[in-house]
Amino acid sequence: MRHRAPRLDGAARLIGTLGMTTVPARMLVAAAAVIAVVATSGGLASSNHAQAVQARSAIPSDFYGVSVSTALTEEDYQRLAAANIRTLHVSMWWPDIATGPRSYRWLFDGVVLNAAKAGITVVPSLLGSPGFVSNDPMRPPLDSEEERALWQDFVRSAVERYGPGGEFWEYVRACPPDPGRCMPDVPYLPITVWQAWNEPNLGRFWQPTPSPDEYAELLRITSDAAHGVDPEADVITGGIMPGGPGAPNALPQNDFIAALYQRDAAQHFDGLSLNPYQRKPKQARARVQDARAVTQAYGDAQTPIWVTEIGWSIKGPKDLAQVTNRKRQAKRLAQVMEMLTAARDTLNIRLASWFTYKDPATNLCKWCHGAGLFDKHDKARPAWKKYVGITGGQD
Repeated sequence: MRHRAPRLDGAARLIGTLGMTTVPARMLVAAAAVIAVVATSGGLASSNHAQAVQARSAIPSDFYGVSVSTALTEEDYQRLAAANIRTLHVSMWWPDIATGPRSYRWLFDGVVLNAAKAGITVVPSLLGSPGFVSNDPMRPPLDSEEERALWQDFVRSAVERYGPGGEFWEYVRACPPDPGRCMPDVPYLPITVWQAWNEPNLGRFWQPTPSPDEYAELLRITSDAAHGVDPEADVITGGIMPGGPGAPNALPQNDFIAALYQRDAAQHFDGLSLNPYQRKPKQARARVQDARAVTQAYGDAQTPIWVTEIGWSIKGPKDLAQVTNRKRQAKRLAQVMEMLTAARDTLNIRLASWFTYKDPATNLCKWCHGAGLFDKHDKARPAWKKYVGITGGQD
């Protein structure tokens, strides 16, 4: 949690007496199971559907979301709003927005405008290095003071444009001087949550190899830039993947989170974001429980968890954990959303977001092209109806 030094309570304090400077997260999780009060699998597994239905009235309107990988139409935004899916997790890709150092073409305006019209909260993932910073967009801007300064200018400029009192809101709501753009009735929904990169514990998104030291630094400079414009903004971590055996060039989720706490990075984030992709919903829930155990071990149970991506696909190699069929995709969506809903208070979960809303036109990964609630021809899959049944919205 920002502006609060992590406290080495409970499990972390006990392990700290061993003199370790880098503590294996599995030790923290095991110790936290004894010292911290963590929801048990059995308790969460029982009556998930009944708990989800009972708790629905108390759920914030933006608890359920989608992570998008394609451009949306105005009708898409309205469809999501009617379905009671009111958070949009989307990349704000620096290479597309930057026209040069400290120069921007704000292609994100349409996302913010259409989301506001529909009453949808936008959570952008600030991501990518443009060519004037690195030849590899997945190399973070940390190799020089100038690169750090350019990243901070991008972050500040984004908050200045779309955050509270931002120039975007003045522009679209003002009448005159631009009567052709005069939209005084557009709901005022400034962006207040900013995600620092995505999946930083994977080499695919953090070249050449994941580094807790580097990511802690990116969190620091992102937090400083965002909060320098909007002191009340929330900066959340990039979606941390499970990692572990079989994941090439990746750091395991719990080890990566623990390493951030050990580097005092918690003072630079307001939310812990997870992408707990697993073969089965109960395994995904277990990854969320594991992450909460690590935060509890560091005395940080109050920092919310944002599940910014979770999903399964109907396309891709059959041996991949995320690939299934249409019927099971729908079933797993219902199961995981019910589990996350039931655990919302116990594990302090702020968002449950499905990847993805609509199949991307290009293969972002080996299975991404079949993960949508809708196919690329805008035909709904059974998973869409399941999701709407969970949210209590309208199909």
